[in-house]
Parts: sequence; C-alpha cells; structure tokens
Amino acid sequence: LDMPSQKIILVILTLILLSIWAHTVRGAKVSGNIYTPYLDPAYSSIVIVNTTPPQEIVSKDATYSFELPEGEYLLKAYNKQEGETLLYSKTIKIGKDDSKGYTIDIVLFPATDDTLGDFFSDNDSLSLIASNEAEGSHLPLAPMIIMIILVIALLVFFILRRKKPDEGEKGEGELVKFIRSEGGRVMQKEIRKHFAISEAKASLLISEFEEKGILRRIRRGRSNIIVLANKNGKEE
Repeated sequence: LDMPSQKIILVILTLILLSIWAHTVRGAKVSGNIYTPYLDPAYSSIVIVNTTPPQEIVSKDATYSFELPEGEYLLKAYNKQEGETLLYSKTIKIGKDDSKGYTIDIVLFPATDDTLGDFFSDNDSLSLIASNEAEGSHLPLAPMIIMIILVIALLVFFILRRKKPDEGEKGEGELVKFIRSEGGRVMQKEIRKHFAISEAKASLLISEFEEKGILRRIRRGRSNIIVLANKNGKEE
C-alpha cells in the first residue's frame, strides 16, 4: 500500500476505535444493596446482568455494583436462605445521559415453580443451580467419584506391579528352558549368542544360578559347559 492509502486506513481504524470507546464509556453505574424478604442483608447472593458477555458476581457483603453501557438489561439475583430459594428479576434501561448512575436495591422473594423455571432458563450458570434445586445437588458426588477413580487406579497399579515378574526370575526361566531344549547341557558361548548378551553378563547370570543350585559349570579347556543341576546339585 502507498502512503496515502495507509493514512486513510489508519484514520478509519481510529474512528472505529473511538466509536467503540464512546459506546463503552457511555452508560452508568448500577449498584445497591441486596435484602431478604424480611429486609435483612442477603449475604452470598449471586447477581447477574445480561451484558455481552454477561457479568456475574457473588456478593459476600450483600451489595453489588455494575458498570453498564447504554442499553436495556435484565438484572437478576439469587439466594438460598434456610432451604428456601429467593429470586429477583428486573429490567433496567440505561440512557445516553445517565452518567450519575442508579441505585437499585434488590429485595429477594420466595420462588414458585413457575418463576423458578422462567428465572433460570436464560442463564447457563443459574441453570446449573436450577438443576440442583430440582434434582438435589450433585456437586458433592464429584469428589467422591474422583476418590473412587483414584482408589481403582491405585489398586490396578499395585496388582499389575505384583504380577510383574522379577527380571531375574524371568531370565532364570528362559535360561533353564533354553538349556533343557539343548538336552540339559550347553556351551557357555551358546548362551551368550542365544540371548545376545556380553560374556561378562552371561558369566554373571550363570554364577547367580550356580549359587541357587540350578546350574553347574564344568570347565573344559578354555570353554565352560553349563548343565542343569538336580535338587542335590548334581547334573540331571
């Protein structure tokens, strides 16, 4: 792009950003207190307003505050006091010149079956609460399921670990099987070739099995003959 075109694009982007900023800052602060039906502070209430994206707070101190641009919104609040579900819903409209803000106190009222369904239908977060209200809270099951999975995983791990053969026992079985297939005796160099191991490794294995009384090593010149031993340590 040439220089004039770049300047035009820059001006257009600047105007778009200014328009977005002007739309964002144009609006008002909406705040207030949250009360139970008996006008006591409703602590730990959930308050939601359907901006894009929705704004949601959990009010520990029974107060709330939102910065809302120009437009029409649905302000909702939820709480549960002594097993009773309390709701609030109100449509509010923010104009162009409402920079001073609004104070809207929320007074929660007991929910009915009809109001409960309408209240939760438009919000995913509150829909989860609604399903727990209708079916009983399933959230406590999550830690239990995780614990069960962990216990099963640990059991499988230890079972497989116990069943895993010791490398020495595995090697012992294969070595005995090989020697027996050769008629009960074999040259040491044949063991090394068959298992593709070094001379030192082959000698070490044979020495270990000699100590266990499984094999006997017979010297023949420069070579060793390895034979299977019986329970008395003699050649089979």
